[in-house]
Amino acid sequence: MFVHILFTWLLANLLHPLLLALAIYLPEGDTGFFSVAEFISVLIQVSFYSLIISLPCLFLGWGLLYVIVSTKDIILVKFIEWLFASAMLIVLELMGIIFLVDDSVEMEHLLFTLPAIGATWIAIAIRYKQFRNLIGEHKTNDPESDPV
Repeated sequence: MFVHILFTWLLANLLHPLLLALAIYLPEGDTGFFSVAEFISVLIQVSFYSLIISLPCLFLGWGLLYVIVSTKDIILVKFIEWLFASAMLIVLELMGIIFLVDDSVEMEHLLFTLPAIGATWIAIAIRYKQFRNLIGEHKTNDPESDPV
């Protein structure tokens, strides 16, 4: 189960700088950078910081996925729960970081979570087949589902 979380987390962290770049570029049409090299340098820095900052989400997501997989819901409901739980982890982590730095959370701060949530949802959707396999493996290893 940890391998599934790790690969999904890595894929989301690869997608996050791309979605962040789109979020910066699309509304204004200009990034404000002088060159493409400077823009790529910033994307690499964002990727590095994203990996470091999102480490708690990796470990908390591992625990949450274990809980979600252990429920008796159908696969589609588990998948929707996983999407919702991953988005909530991102929002809670950002709120925690903001509370460490500042005492108030404004709605504008929550806009920074949108590229991360989008990247996470895309990564989860790409890995849907592996998610189904994970659910199937858990059912076959579950002693309660073993007929006597």
